[in-house]
Amino acid sequence: MASKPPSIGDIVSQFAVPPGPPSSPAQEWLDDLSHWLETGYEKLIHAERSPGLHASGLGSVCARREMIEETFGKPAKKARAGNMLTYDFGHAMHFWWQNRYLGPKQELWGDWKCSACPCAACGERPGDACPDCKGTGRKTTRGLMPLNCECGTSWQDSIRYMEFMVENKALNYVGHTDGILLRKGKKSIFEFKTDGPSTYEDRKAPNPEHIIQAHAYMQPLGLTDALIVYQAKGGQCKWTKEGGNWVAGQVHIKPFVVNFDPVVWGPIEQRIRDHHEARALIQTILDEKRRPTRDDIAKFKRVCDSPKCDLARNCPVSRECFNLL
Repeated sequence: MASKPPSIGDIVSQFAVPPGPPSSPAQEWLDDLSHWLETGYEKLIHAERSPGLHASGLGSVCARREMIEETFGKPAKKARAGNMLTYDFGHAMHFWWQNRYLGPKQELWGDWKCSACPCAACGERPGDACPDCKGTGRKTTRGLMPLNCECGTSWQDSIRYMEFMVENKALNYVGHTDGILLRKGKKSIFEFKTDGPSTYEDRKAPNPEHIIQAHAYMQPLGLTDALIVYQAKGGQCKWTKEGGNWVAGQVHIKPFVVNFDPVVWGPIEQRIRDHHEARALIQTILDEKRRPTRDDIAKFKRVCDSPKCDLARNCPVSRECFNLL
């Protein structure tokens, strides 16, 4: 009797094996990738951030923490492959929203670089100070996304959004907003965030640090509102089954409008000034070749209400801070 020919499932099942032991070629490849992500990857791929305050970190700015870290040392953070993958997922989604959603929709305003066109001012040998191309050496157009560049290269291949540089010289911080929306003749800050499954389901409002970040962009740009958009990382939409077919339903995106509020921004301005005062004091202390004392630390008030607040739980020196007067 002839044997039954193998089914597609039988064939596929031969490859659906669990990961092998650590010595297997597959696991060796994964271990090598993880090691690379944790060592040389970040410096190779991501540009090093400039020193000083950044808009994205103003929600946690704290002069007292600066003094304590100078006294007890700043805890070292080890890069993990999982951190890199999580960060890069969000980075990739930013690209997609800017260059595949809001740009082609003609809703994202700002600077657009054409990688196929050289800058008319500095050519293909750019200088950092070139105002026309922002040091890229490529032609840059300010406005909505150009969908028909004169070079003839398709916009999908050559046009890229350049995140808008924000600098507050009075408060001495910098940042790059995810974008500026232009709707019905009005400009607004656009900030995009990705959400884990649990945080997305429970989300009723933007995170406080994201509200502060939006204010940090609105204030120097003179804009009065921002749109903060959260997209779930666990699934892009709700799925239902109809007639044996899976049907895509409501998208897993939650947008929130944040209006500029002096009541929110005023205390953050003071915390920024306190931060700069602390840094100046630290420099004076170092010039005097001594270490900060308890009295030096006590000059700056604690930002956190309790060691259980969100800011304190994410602070690397929270324990030392609350152990001090």
